[in-house]
Amino acid sequence: MVLAIIDLGSNSIRMDIVEIDEKTGSHRYIERCRDMARLSEGMNLDGNLQPEAIDRTIAALSEFKKIMKENNTDDVITVATAAVRKAGNSQEFIKQVEDETGIIVRVIKGEQEAEYDFLGVTSSLDIEDCVIVDTGGGSTEIILVNDGEPLARTSIPVGAVNMTEQFLFRGETEEALSALTDYIDSQLDKIHWLEDAYQLPIVGMGGSIYNLAIVENNVPGADRSQLHGCVMAGDCVADAFGNILEMNETERGDAGIEASRTDTIIAGVLPIVELINKIGSEEVIVSSAGLKEGILAEFIESIK
Repeated sequence: MVLAIIDLGSNSIRMDIVEIDEKTGSHRYIERCRDMARLSEGMNLDGNLQPEAIDRTIAALSEFKKIMKENNTDDVITVATAAVRKAGNSQEFIKQVEDETGIIVRVIKGEQEAEYDFLGVTSSLDIEDCVIVDTGGGSTEIILVNDGEPLARTSIPVGAVNMTEQFLFRGETEEALSALTDYIDSQLDKIHWLEDAYQLPIVGMGGSIYNLAIVENNVPGADRSQLHGCVMAGDCVADAFGNILEMNETERGDAGIEASRTDTIIAGVLPIVELINKIGSEEVIVSSAGLKEGILAEFIESIK
């Protein structure tokens, strides 16, 4: 069978089309698509998804629908995360998506998002003890893993887009960065089980850590799969963050950071930098696998 999995995120929309052998569970990727629709843009104005962002998202989903048809897709799983979870007009948005594209959207809670992140990481990386961190556009999911099992998980309202709009809308000034850092630290301080994560490696996923890895490793244009499993020392992550902070948006683009992230990467990476400081992690491992791969793992298990 052919399955499409769509991750309707706060910053980007991603779709994988996968051919699955229902007898063995083996699979291969047919298509992998992405659109930087930035669905959560402007939500800080009134707590609602904004018309322009909705239009961009529906246009992207309509294109995805064409690609699904071209690949004779049998089924589609579409999940929405932080932006739709929080939006006051989420139900209206979900109905509009279904009416205009035929795609049915399932909104998942932060804890479920973290569970899928865990499944995605552990199905692709051989690691038993770590802290998984997924920095998205509207939230960050954090999972404590011990002996290959998730001991604790949480979701905090810290994302690359919402934090940029809330704290850095007038620029990355010292005052704004200090306020953002204090806010991130206040959210991390609420996670009491981080006391059990001292010096564990961090497995980071999401566009922000991927783009930081591009800068740190000086590999502009590298595919995400090429950086999967890449290990960076904790102090090197902090140094790379400092280097990016000193660049303007044009210089960030020249260094290999995606054009759609040059304005949000500071708010996207800072949560990982602060987590490194809090738990004393000595290394950060990049994972290109996450929510979609977790959904795929769950689906394959369900049909065996």
